[in-house]
Amino acid sequence: MATQTLKVPHIHCAGCLRTIISTLTSLPGVESVGGDARQKIIRVGYRPEKTSLATIESALAEVGFPVEGTRPRQGAWAKWGLALLVVLGAATLGWLGYRLGFWRFVTSIAMRQAFGNYNLFVLSAGAGVAAFFSPCVFPLLPSYVTYDLGLPEGRGNRLARSLALGAAAALGVIVVNVAIGAVIAALGQATPFQPDPRKDPAAILMIRTLAGVAIAGLGVLTLTGRSLAAGLLARMIPTPPAMSPRGFRNMFFYGFFYNAAGIGCTGPILLSIILFALTAGSAAAALGAFLAFSLTMGTLMVGVTVLAGLSQALLVQRLRLATPSLHRLGGMVMILVGGYTAISLATGPGREIFVRLFLPFLIR
Repeated sequence: MATQTLKVPHIHCAGCLRTIISTLTSLPGVESVGGDARQKIIRVGYRPEKTSLATIESALAEVGFPVEGTRPRQGAWAKWGLALLVVLGAATLGWLGYRLGFWRFVTSIAMRQAFGNYNLFVLSAGAGVAAFFSPCVFPLLPSYVTYDLGLPEGRGNRLARSLALGAAAALGVIVVNVAIGAVIAALGQATPFQPDPRKDPAAILMIRTLAGVAIAGLGVLTLTGRSLAAGLLARMIPTPPAMSPRGFRNMFFYGFFYNAAGIGCTGPILLSIILFALTAGSAAAALGAFLAFSLTMGTLMVGVTVLAGLSQALLVQRLRLATPSLHRLGGMVMILVGGYTAISLATGPGREIFVRLFLPFLIR
């Protein structure tokens, strides 16, 4: 086995190193890959009869990490341009979901208390759509998509990997809903829908602030290439070889904080649905409404992840070139939107600006 040490000047963090290791270990003949992000070097052990140094250097160039002295396959402007396009696409999806989902549900059903005009389970599914795209959390959608795309691709099937990642994030979303449902069950009552974040109690503001800080913290972890240790979570859903437990755990926490950050919007919607189910039906009906609500949010989380994953598969060459940029951009967007969530919705002036931007129908 031949061993070669290569200088790769575009390595900026451990995340870059993971991308390189994932790329090279998928090549036939490559036996080992290691490196040092600080020194910007990698060490490759390979079988010369199965692959060549030129093939290794070409593979590195294709994912945006050319060896020193060689030319990159794509300019930095193109990589960052594609990463920005992904962010804008996610933002557009979030805005449309907000206008067609949350806005219409709140103004046409929730504020008018018109729950009785719809089938309970259809109503609960619509409420799940509204909660997923609520203005409390839809600004987080671009960072969620770029975070998913920035994870190492691995060797397995892209669809299986996307489904597993989406399931991890969906599980995080559902855990928050279960916590809300447990509080309702403990209190034995629910309050009517209250959409104005300016009237949120201190406990809700604290949860939202902590969730925003946690999202920003995940952004820092993304930039530094670190992970959250949670071995139990990795055993809750089997993960295929297409992804690592590291990615699964972080996606779970992302889904958890995604929903927790929007609890001021998500909570009142869920409370109102359960209140209506209890008054119009029974405890079993309330449980069914809760399940429909939670599964709708979880399904949307899986759907967005699969959409992002398949878009990467369709644009495999160009997007692989953009992977390092997506990774860094995703981390930066997470820091920005996490800070926005923690600050704007946790302060009086911030909530006032938020209402004027996203909930103008509350201003008389």
